[in-house]
Amino acid sequence: MRIDILTIFPSLINSFLSESLIGKAQQSGTLEISALDLREGASGTHKAVDDAPFGGGPGMVLKPDPIFDVVENKNPPRPLYLLSPAGEPFSHSKAKELSKLNRLRGFD
Repeated sequence: MRIDILTIFPSLINSFLSESLIGKAQQSGTLEISALDLREGASGTHKAVDDAPFGGGPGMVLKPDPIFDVVENKNPPRPLYLLSPAGEPFSHSKAKELSKLNRLRGFD
């Protein structure tokens, strides 16, 4: 199984994953996890990946351009799932459903 994580802290993610049970799964070849740096897809002096919300209000949101640039340049395997707080919760039953769909489509 391969998982790509889009983050602005790839070294932090890689450090954590190498020191846990997930690290053992990666060493055995059962799991492959890559932390992709969103700043590689950002432009400008500061390589900003966030911006103020459209319409104003508190907080910050991720810009879509760096996300799409990293995905297009790194070309992670398909199918590609984007997790969002607006979507349905990711559960064990959802994981099993997606696993079955991926096997049917030939994405082992």
